[in-house]
Amino acid sequence: RLHPPTMKFDDILVRVGEFGFYQKRLYLILCIPAINVGCYMMMLVYTMHTPDHRCKIPGYDNDTFLEQSDYHRQLINMSIPDPDDPDSIYKYDRCHIIQYKSNVSSQVKCTEWVYDKSVFQETFASKVNLVCDDSLKTSHAQMIFYFGVLAGDVGFGSLADVIGRKKALVISAVLQVSAAVSVAFVSNYYVFVVLNFLVGAACHGVFVPATVLSKQKHESISTFLLEKSQ
Repeated sequence: RLHPPTMKFDDILVRVGEFGFYQKRLYLILCIPAINVGCYMMMLVYTMHTPDHRCKIPGYDNDTFLEQSDYHRQLINMSIPDPDDPDSIYKYDRCHIIQYKSNVSSQVKCTEWVYDKSVFQETFASKVNLVCDDSLKTSHAQMIFYFGVLAGDVGFGSLADVIGRKKALVISAVLQVSAAVSVAFVSNYYVFVVLNFLVGAACHGVFVPATVLSKQKHESISTFLLEKSQ
């Protein structure tokens, strides 16, 4: 007795279409969080940018980075020393002011700064004064963000194996949005770093499941396009 050939799931896909309307719609939907991931990966480039700056003139509440008048320029020249390096691209020392006491001048570290606002009105680095002795904190924040990316690869990848790709994607997306929105309102460096760690972890918690869910027979093309959308 002859038995009819058994049709497998892959054979059914070939018959009904491997990359039809449903697959295309799913792929386009998955591109949305992937594009967001790309935006978040670039976010620190702007938020941690340190604009050109100099020390604020003591007692001059309306001081600005740009010279307001000849009188203002004279105050700057009297209060801010030249940079130690004669080949410096900066016009003024960025970390010291001239202090006058008993007709003797000396250079002391300043605690307030004014920033060039011609490009960015404010960045997180200028908001909390990550300059001079604290300038390395900008690099540390970016390093911790990418530690978060690594943690997200491992942590959310393992979580997706346990609870499924879709649930892991939703959890990561909620964490990503909530942490990223919170970053916009913090003014404490350490809270900022923790939130960016969570954003970094959530970024790849979103991207990895989205990449897996987008795969089908034409996975080389779809995965390539999804990665380029990041």
